[in-house]
Amino acid sequence: MINFVFASHGRLAEGVKNAAEIILGVTNNLSVISAYINNDSDLPKDVEDIIDKMKKGGTWVVVTDIFGGSVNNEFMQYLNDAEFMLISGLNLGMALELLCMSDKDVNTDYIRKIVSNVKENIQLCNDLLEENKEDEHF
Repeated sequence: MINFVFASHGRLAEGVKNAAEIILGVTNNLSVISAYINNDSDLPKDVEDIIDKMKKGGTWVVVTDIFGGSVNNEFMQYLNDAEFMLISGLNLGMALELLCMSDKDVNTDYIRKIVSNVKENIQLCNDLLEENKEDEHF
């Protein structure tokens, strides 16, 4: 089974998990880290706890909200110590694709394909309206 961690500043990761579960149903293999939501938040400890779980085995995919942010950087420092895939840019489309993948799909090439698909789905929809107007002139 693939284990997932969604981690973000604030409650974004919780919201993505909630939305994904509305669409896919409850997922027992998904943990969430919501950093900086109160004064008791301890991001380094939360990440270390996840890393300890990773070291016990299994396949792990971690998705953080923004590349270069403190949440992403906290996981980055463990890339050589634990085996996991780390992706930045958490959004619902990515979450759905990841949560639907099978154990045999977990490899860097497949993850790169998901990242590429997500990038292609980010659109300024107003541009589509302009394209349709141009097509009507022919």
